[in-house]
Amino acid sequence: MRNRGFTLVELLATITILAVIALITIPTISNVLKENKNKIYETQIKQIEIAAKVWGSDNLGILPNDTDSTLEMTIDDVEKGNVLDDYKKLIITLQTLQDGGYINDEIKNNKTGELISPNTKIVITKNDKKLDYEVIIDKNES
Repeated sequence: MRNRGFTLVELLATITILAVIALITIPTISNVLKENKNKIYETQIKQIEIAAKVWGSDNLGILPNDTDSTLEMTIDDVEKGNVLDDYKKLIITLQTLQDGGYINDEIKNNKTGELISPNTKIVITKNDKKLDYEVIIDKNES
């Protein structure tokens, strides 16, 4: 009576083929996941910028107004009443946006898995006739 199992050669050939397929697909999948994490991170930064623009539209009176100035203010200066008449930059924090309900309380950095610090800065700069918004993530988080 003959056994109907696989021979050792057939098993080794099958394992070899599966190993080659794994060697081809695993790096590809890994790269796709990494690219998607980077895209999600960039989207999060854009969402913070959008939230800052909405905050700015609600706080027009304190936005930068002078393209020729070199002066800058922080949101702490504004809260303390130390508002300059003319300045080029206003620095707010993610905490400001969170406190005002413009953005979620906890934002997870998909690149690192850590929460983005509430002390992350958003720099609003007056350039020509428009305002530029730049999110500056702490170096420890990027």
